[in-house]
Amino acid sequence: MATTLTSSTHDLVATCRAVASEMLRLSAPHVWVDYDQEADVLYMSFRKPQNATKTIEVDDDILVREDGRMIVGLTILNASARRGRRKAGTGRDKALKMVTHSTGLGLLAIDSGPSRG
Repeated sequence: MATTLTSSTHDLVATCRAVASEMLRLSAPHVWVDYDQEADVLYMSFRKPQNATKTIEVDDDILVREDGRMIVGLTILNASARRGRRKAGTGRDKALKMVTHSTGLGLLAIDSGPSRG
């Protein structure tokens, strides 16, 4: 027996599918996402607790959180203003390049560029 879903439910499912597709591009085995609506800040953590020792600003309002050479989180300031924005060479692209491969621990590592060998 099929269930009839509301338009808003269909929209939610479509949005979650799109998010899932993008999330699978990350090499992180776990991703925790928190949004502070009042501050308009989106926090992504790739391990809990983050225990970041360094923060790098890769673009306006995008911060990469590191512990040594491991990327442990991403902070996006003014997150709602970024909806739908996708331009090549943006901080999002730089941040995604930084988190494209995992280590033996399954955590994110900084991409140091092309391999030599």
